[in-house]
Amino acid sequence: MPSIILDPGHGGRYSGATHGSNKEEEITLDIANRVRFKLIDVGASPVYQTRYEDEDFGGVDGNDDINKRVDYVNRTFSGYGALISIHVNTALGSTGVYWYDGSKATEYERTESRALANDMNLELFGVGSVWTEDWAILRDTWESCPKVLAEIGQIDDEWSEDYYREAIAQRVTDGILRYFRRYYPI
Repeated sequence: MPSIILDPGHGGRYSGATHGSNKEEEITLDIANRVRFKLIDVGASPVYQTRYEDEDFGGVDGNDDINKRVDYVNRTFSGYGALISIHVNTALGSTGVYWYDGSKATEYERTESRALANDMNLELFGVGSVWTEDWAILRDTWESCPKVLAEIGQIDDEWSEDYYREAIAQRVTDGILRYFRRYYPI
């Protein structure tokens, strides 16, 4: 199985959505850590993350920080088989899995990104559609491989409950494994 990059959204000065004690930057990091360990437990290796602690990428604002995150991915990793960016949406925002269908993507990248998005969406939500978006983490990372951004829930969900985080992390993991089982015996 090829290497996988998990991108816990936000971090540092750019915390993302908040609701009470729920902070997107903390939730996404916790879920990414759980997913990484679950993937390693079933033999996926290596599994990397764009951040392992609450940190940003040194941008002067949120958009610049995203561009610096993309630059970090492009400088640090090569030959990986998938990039999964994990986010939590606002209380009124949509949940779901997104992929990039623009001119910068190869046909392989478009086909496989949509397949990964469908598999993750099925495991996370059971029903619903996947959408395309023109986001930097999907569009500007150089590796031609499946890339998705998953809005795994809303910020006012039950994130303070460990069982809830564990269940969401398992669903994210199951979606990734559903995709890779087409190609690799896991």
